[in-house]
Amino acid sequence: MVPFDRHAAFWTLALLLLVHGLPAHATDTSLLFVGEDTSLLTIASRRAETPESAPAVAQVITRAQMDQLGIRTLSEALSLVPGFHLAQREWGSQPYLRGVADSILFLYDSVPLTSDNSKWVHPLDEELSLDALERIEIVRGPGSVLWGPDAFAGIVNLVPRRGRDLDGVETKLKGDTPNSQKTASLSWGKNAGMWEAYISASFTSVRPWQDKFNILRFSGSSDNPVPAQQRLGTDRVDDSTYAEAVVNITWQDWLHLSGRWSDPERNYVIADPVAGLSWSGTRKAPFNFLRLDMEHRLGAGKLRFSGYYNVLDFKETEVDLATNQKSKVSYVELLYDRELWDLTGLVTLGVSYRHNRITGAVISQSFLSEFLRPENELFVPEFTQKNFNTSLRSVFFQIRKKWRNLDAWGGLRYDDHSQYS
Repeated sequence: MVPFDRHAAFWTLALLLLVHGLPAHATDTSLLFVGEDTSLLTIASRRAETPESAPAVAQVITRAQMDQLGIRTLSEALSLVPGFHLAQREWGSQPYLRGVADSILFLYDSVPLTSDNSKWVHPLDEELSLDALERIEIVRGPGSVLWGPDAFAGIVNLVPRRGRDLDGVETKLKGDTPNSQKTASLSWGKNAGMWEAYISASFTSVRPWQDKFNILRFSGSSDNPVPAQQRLGTDRVDDSTYAEAVVNITWQDWLHLSGRWSDPERNYVIADPVAGLSWSGTRKAPFNFLRLDMEHRLGAGKLRFSGYYNVLDFKETEVDLATNQKSKVSYVELLYDRELWDLTGLVTLGVSYRHNRITGAVISQSFLSEFLRPENELFVPEFTQKNFNTSLRSVFFQIRKKWRNLDAWGGLRYDDHSQYS
């Protein structure tokens, strides 16, 4: 356990008391007229606003735009946004923002999709179904004051649909060639006024573009690889499969429960053209979370409590060598915000705590292709894995002020990381 920080607690309490005493003429910028067709963004200042009024370089891709443009995956959507580059690897898309790889904080309903040991695992392709999304929120630029680590280059938040977005049943069946992709999804939504609910399930099967490989075995019964002549043959990888379920339940706009379950398995082929070798690879990255949000009006401001628990079980196999990394994250946060100065200012205060239990983190590993060549008959790749726990306690503060065409904001954040090797 990390010792209690009295200084951080004192300043948080002092700021809360200060803001509670400031005058406000109130209200909530998130209120919109019923039926108003306006794109909303929630990740720039942690409350609903239009991208034009957000204190950031922000953009929203709506459900209607995704349908109109025929966007099938998150990587296709982000490739349309300036500053993003999606490099295509055998195992999927790798995101770059402003030339920096793996520098984006990906959120699903404000829950991070990565953990301390797996920042390179991104569900950018068929691993994530767009059928369950209402919009994609994008901020290009740092957002670490309000969101913490990993948000230094940009933030992408995937907002799932609610009962108000689909009052009924929706089914979709898709198929295409030449990679024989087949997708089926079923969604149900209900808006009963006092409460609303949304449930979605989808399944996708994709045949890899390249499915033949010629290295069938590598590991022997001892610490040595099998002889070179026993490694070769001909085989095909299986089709990749992706399953997902999403649920959203809201009660009177102050209690919100959401969750996601996924079971993706991507099969692919890795090739070494110089040596004329190719081998199979598999990535399995089930990601499950459950999130609870509660909101209460406190004077002229709002007090919000949120917490989530997520599990990422990442398994990677090349030929017959496998690694397994698992992370379990628990997170709680208390957030207070209030509008000031005739709605031209906004102050946000928050405290949070995160604990991550990691099993089998890969500290180092060898580059496999060098070991697969026929001349290597003695050595096998080395993998170093370690179990560890981390915790992070944070206190953050941001204030914003508008003067006609000028929008200025500033903030401070204090992160207290636990120590680990």
